[in-house]
Amino acid sequence: MRTLPHALTETVGYQGGLLMIWGGMFYEARNDLVIFYRGSVNVQRYVEEVLQDHVITFAPFIGENFRFMHDNARCHVARSVTEYLDEAGIQTLPLHFIFLCA
Repeated sequence: MRTLPHALTETVGYQGGLLMIWGGMFYEARNDLVIFYRGSVNVQRYVEEVLQDHVITFAPFIGENFRFMHDNARCHVARSVTEYLDEAGIQTLPLHFIFLCA
């Protein structure tokens, strides 16, 4: 079957661009956006610039029902990140929960 030219749309996959944005959204609140200019978000940057500065400091405002959800990005599922969240007392939603919501 031939593809009609007007039915095609050119797309560009993620190429490790110059800008990445992280944001936290809650039922009745939100975090400030974290903007990463240039460079990838590795475990150290994720812990220092997202978890320490935003998640850990914001969790007490939500209270004991706070649950953190992140996806399957390498820096999210690294052992050191999991240990850091455990030590901070931050409960996370199981990864399969994320896929149920999609």
